[in-house]
Amino acid sequence: EQAGDDANACEFYARAAEHAAARYAHEGAMGYVARALALIGNDTHPDNHMLRWRLLDVRERALDLQGRRTEQKADIDALQQLADTLDDDRRRGVAAWRRSDIALRMADYRTMESAARHAIAFAERAGDEALGLLAQVRLALALCLLGDASAGKELALEGLSAARGQGLRQIEARFLNALAYIAGLLFASWYMKR
Repeated sequence: EQAGDDANACEFYARAAEHAAARYAHEGAMGYVARALALIGNDTHPDNHMLRWRLLDVRERALDLQGRRTEQKADIDALQQLADTLDDDRRRGVAAWRRSDIALRMADYRTMESAARHAIAFAERAGDEALGLLAQVRLALALCLLGDASAGKELALEGLSAARGQGLRQIEARFLNALAYIAGLLFASWYMKR
């Protein structure tokens, strides 16, 4: 940066932010992101779009772990705008999945459902089955939380089968967690009716 090589400085700030975030050093990561974004400024060079995505990706995750929802929502909006600028359906799906995820944390189940459906659609267009399955987990939970536990359970069972068939163990675990939650709600509903 002192030599005036902003492009390399931004790359190294991005790497430092990613390294810090992997170690849960949130304030350090946020500082590196802020410095790199300041250097990029309003430069619309295509290479900067990808770098900006990486930086916002790191910051949004750090904000999520800190529960800073207003700032996190702003970064999700910025990620969505970048995905549109890049005309990248996979990144649109990632942004929609993140919108669904934050909606879960904020108990906004209608937004959670809608964003999960968008993420699934973008993932299908991009041919990213893993992302589609991650979004399906969120949709299954949203349906359950909106009062249709049977539909949520059916969707989660379908997703579990697909994840197992593709050997996606981490996504399989997410479906199993969702099914455990759904089973608890179904049991509570049955128990209250007795």
